[in-house]
Amino acid sequence: MKILADADLVLEFLLNRGTFAEDAHKLLTEIAKFPEVEVYVTDKCLKRAHLELLDRRNDQTSEHIVNSIVDMLDGRIIEIDNSIKEKARNYSLRDFDSAEEVACAIEMQLNTIVTQNPQNFDGSTLAIWSVGNLLNIVQLEKNLDRCYSPCRGASSAFEPNQTQGASLSAAKLREAGLYGTDLHGVDLQGVDLSGVNLYATNLYDANLCDADLTGANLCDADLSSANLSGTNLSGANLSGADLTSADISGVNLSDAIVKKAQFGGNSGLTDELELDLKQRGAVFEDCWG
Repeated sequence: MKILADADLVLEFLLNRGTFAEDAHKLLTEIAKFPEVEVYVTDKCLKRAHLELLDRRNDQTSEHIVNSIVDMLDGRIIEIDNSIKEKARNYSLRDFDSAEEVACAIEMQLNTIVTQNPQNFDGSTLAIWSVGNLLNIVQLEKNLDRCYSPCRGASSAFEPNQTQGASLSAAKLREAGLYGTDLHGVDLQGVDLSGVNLYATNLYDANLCDADLTGANLCDADLSSANLSGTNLSGANLSGADLTSADISGVNLSDAIVKKAQFGGNSGLTDELELDLKQRGAVFEDCWG
């Protein structure tokens, strides 16, 4: 997995400032130790870091700190040249520095950008993650590599790509199982989870937009506040699942088992769909108690 660390996040680490300093520390000292993760930064990021450090320390100290980062990254520093700048001008991002980082990530075929300011990348087709999101994904991949059997409650992972945000090995997922796994907030947009065992999985606030969950076991899963817009849930088992406040715009629930599944406060819920779900045993907030 190849990621680009946003310049602002790197500065949080170096200057130990703000509420994201701990996340930045995890990224550059913990995640960077995993052999499956390659962390990249831009040369502009390091130049900014040097200037910021000069305001607080002497030139020799700041030079030493930046050089330590360079050594740790082992050559994974991307130069922002005129070609990158030209490509960045074609992006409709409101922050030009962020547009340059997107151009760098695409040019180097990186999987994602890790940032504390995802709003700066609105409009980008590249996957944008928080450090917490990345930590979840790394842990899932480590669990998958251990080849747990389903009876041991294994987890799995996905590898993002530039066009869809994520690409799962469905065969490995079906073999390993994901049930009981904490996947809250994880971006699984467009992934193939058909037939996967997600029993009692925590998918709170997860992005499952356009995902394929055909025939998946989501019994007792927490899907509250999840983005299920365009998701294919045909034939899935949602009995006892919590879908309150989930976005179900354009979701396919044909032949899905929804007995005791909890709905309420859902975006995209039509009167026709609500009546159909109630007739099939679903529970709505106004029916609780």
